[in-house]
Amino acid sequence: MPYCKLYDEGYKRLGCIMCPLARSKMKTDAARWPKIADKWRKTCDIIHRHYTNKKAEYLKKWPTSDALWEWWTGIQDEPEPDECQGFSLFADADDE
Repeated sequence: MPYCKLYDEGYKRLGCIMCPLARSKMKTDAARWPKIADKWRKTCDIIHRHYTNKKAEYLKKWPTSDALWEWWTGIQDEPEPDECQGFSLFADADDE
């Protein structure tokens, strides 16, 4: 039966590139798919701009969009979560 060759390369999840559930592959994914990494980098800029205007408490953890990007791409040092949290890391009841 045909299947995606990425499984042969050690991938266990193929849902998204640079996914926080596959933290150990974060930097590998960024190098392999630089255009997608660039989109994630731009997303960090957008998120930071949004919270700069609304949520000062987020600035304590990530004072710049570069700090947010460094955290995002460096999170392979943290334990991988059991389930996908997506952007719930940034979700807030006020934003719903």
